[in-house]
Amino acid sequence: MNLRQLSAFREVMRTGSVTSAAANLDCTQPAITNLIHRLEKDIGQTLFYRRNRRLSPTPEAHYLMNEATEILSKVHTVETYMRDTAGLRAGELRIACMPIISDLLASQFIADYVADKPDVSIYLSSQPSRQVYDSLASQQFDLGFAEIEMESPLIKAEEIRERSVCALNADHPLADQETIHLRQIAGEPLATFLPENSTRKRLEKAAAQCSVDLNIRFEMANTVSRFPLIESGAAWSIASPLTVNYFNEHWGRAHRSKIVFRRLEPEISYRTAVLIPRHRNQTLLAQDFTRFFTDAVRNSMHYPF
Repeated sequence: MNLRQLSAFREVMRTGSVTSAAANLDCTQPAITNLIHRLEKDIGQTLFYRRNRRLSPTPEAHYLMNEATEILSKVHTVETYMRDTAGLRAGELRIACMPIISDLLASQFIADYVADKPDVSIYLSSQPSRQVYDSLASQQFDLGFAEIEMESPLIKAEEIRERSVCALNADHPLADQETIHLRQIAGEPLATFLPENSTRKRLEKAAAQCSVDLNIRFEMANTVSRFPLIESGAAWSIASPLTVNYFNEHWGRAHRSKIVFRRLEPEISYRTAVLIPRHRNQTLLAQDFTRFFTDAVRNSMHYPF
């Protein structure tokens, strides 16, 4: 028993005629008759009574009609899904992102990507960078984005590196400078990342190399949380290019903020990576979204310093 036989059988049952079935399936009447005969032989059952050149279904034919309809419908669904996934119009994606990208920018990236893909569904999880690595290493997600924390034999990482900037109040005496050196501002109250953050560690290393001490007053997970402190003049901060993008697109417009961003010397790199599981083949959809996502992040990270 095969799908061609079931298709011919279903069409004869639906139309009650070999002639009509042949026309609907775009084949000859002898071909339909042959397919029905071969089906009856394969299953060892008579499916039609043939009387006066008319076909009457047997009780077994009615049972088979229900099963054939379900089988052919399932096959059609699978064929449609596979064609749609090949055309990147359907499928599922699981994404794990560090909070700054997950909470502020990823939703816009996703909205842009699925605009012409109504059958693509996406699960987005906001996680600390180290947890993103764990999630990708255990193959729970198709794609991850995080600050570079480690190297793992279980993960492929495409690094995206840009320089961090200095965020400070527009009325600060140093705000008129295009470039601010760490020696000029290190002694003033600083709002920065939590101690385990890799960008903060690079800031501390740069301060040590410049023989200055950082005056750390506030410690918070992301720069957006520090915006009110910077805006009030209570502190300056180091900011990622992603944060600058968010500020320009959202915070600055909504709050008419007095925060400005300036080039910081020496350069303190902001290192992130797009992550995929090393030992798991990506679907065509995941490959396409990874390229799209990487380009979107790179564009968001670019800042003219």
